[in-house]
Amino acid sequence: ASASNCYMMRKHELASGINVKDAEGNDHGISKAAATKAVQDTVVSRAALSVPVFGFPAVVMTLPPVTAVVARHPRLGLPISFSALMLAFGLGLPAAIAMSPQTGTIPVKSMEPEFQKLSLSELYYNKGL
Repeated sequence: ASASNCYMMRKHELASGINVKDAEGNDHGISKAAATKAVQDTVVSRAALSVPVFGFPAVVMTLPPVTAVVARHPRLGLPISFSALMLAFGLGLPAAIAMSPQTGTIPVKSMEPEFQKLSLSELYYNKGL
């Protein structure tokens, strides 16, 4: 759902493009190819976040010591599950965001024709979160 939401909220960038800059920060125009790469990177990091968020609490709750405690004290099931979920978010979110840097690079040869004439090998764009 998070990856789908990211695509839906940023699909206007795919249609119109995003700014690309060189290493010195000089603007070189708007690129749909850079927008596609930025959205793809963001969707991948959002999808990666779901792995620890859905997996870690499930694993914790099936550990024999945890199931024994919850069997003896059923009211502890929710706080233990919630704690595992918060730990998964606390560790998983920074890791998912760090998967790709905030400023992305794209080779000029994989961009639109108007960028092909530049004497640069790559341009930079803001990936977004």
